[in-house]
Amino acid sequence: MQEREDSADLREQAFLAQIQGGNTVQRIENDDGSVDIETEKDGKYKIEKIEAGKDPRVKESHALLASTFGRPEVDSLRTIRTAIDGKVVGDEESADTPLLVHTVRNEQGKVIGTNHSAVLETLNPEFEGTGNGVALQAYTAVEKGHEGKGIGKEMLRKSVTDALKHARERNVKLAAIITEATAEAPEGFYNSIGMRRMYFENAEGKLVEVPYRQSELADDWDPGSGNPREGAEKVALHLMTARLDQQTHITADEVMGYVRAIMNYDSFQTEGYFKNQHAYSAHETTLQKDLHELVTALKEARDGKIMLMTEAERNTWRTQHGKDSVIEHVG
Repeated sequence: MQEREDSADLREQAFLAQIQGGNTVQRIENDDGSVDIETEKDGKYKIEKIEAGKDPRVKESHALLASTFGRPEVDSLRTIRTAIDGKVVGDEESADTPLLVHTVRNEQGKVIGTNHSAVLETLNPEFEGTGNGVALQAYTAVEKGHEGKGIGKEMLRKSVTDALKHARERNVKLAAIITEATAEAPEGFYNSIGMRRMYFENAEGKLVEVPYRQSELADDWDPGSGNPREGAEKVALHLMTARLDQQTHITADEVMGYVRAIMNYDSFQTEGYFKNQHAYSAHETTLQKDLHELVTALKEARDGKIMLMTEAERNTWRTQHGKDSVIEHVG
């Protein structure tokens, strides 16, 4: 038993070292859980985990996300505050998996970086927990002018460190981190911390990106009808993951376990949110259809195998198989 625990600790340490990826910043881990970092040219910063939704830094974190991704693409401030406290927006009597929010502040106390994540248990087709967990990296943003200094990597390292702790407290075995990346997201940065996009080879020998679409979010549903609110829509995103065991191949079933966990956290609403049973059922039907579409698409994967690939590996495939041999999901 002790040997297995030691092996898990070594694997986690190796994974955290991979995230750091040659960062030259100096790091001091404080007794209160915060982390002080110092870059070569730009002074000192403090990385902290926010403990309560009412914390004033939550508003700064939300503003940074909105300026980075656009306000329609991020959760509302109310949703974020509620989620930090482990509650469901619109149905605050119901408990939910807490949102882990980290901020980076400069020496003047201004929030110049933020990360939002959550430790989710992967789910089988019956939406039962598997005992394995995935840390969803929902948002990562660093203010313009502060990129490329190693701040993002140190913030992500802190996020994953706290996610590992949170998983242990819930008796969940954290197996991977995952993110839903936009077309503009820097793939090179994600590759440098071990995260890779998901592809499969189809019957024609082409490399196909997993066609993942983020469903409408939990506060995008009309409580009366159960339909998405006007303007809410699904978004095509790159699904990227890094496994703690360093695997570069997973199964289609594992992908669906990740996706069910994400949708259960981000999109499925509680019955108490809706005004009637019909609305609740309508919203569930919409999301189950989304899941079925992805299950059907993944059936095209040869041997049910999903390849986790970096940009360089994908370009090598294209060189070897021809420029039209790769089918991208996000433009």
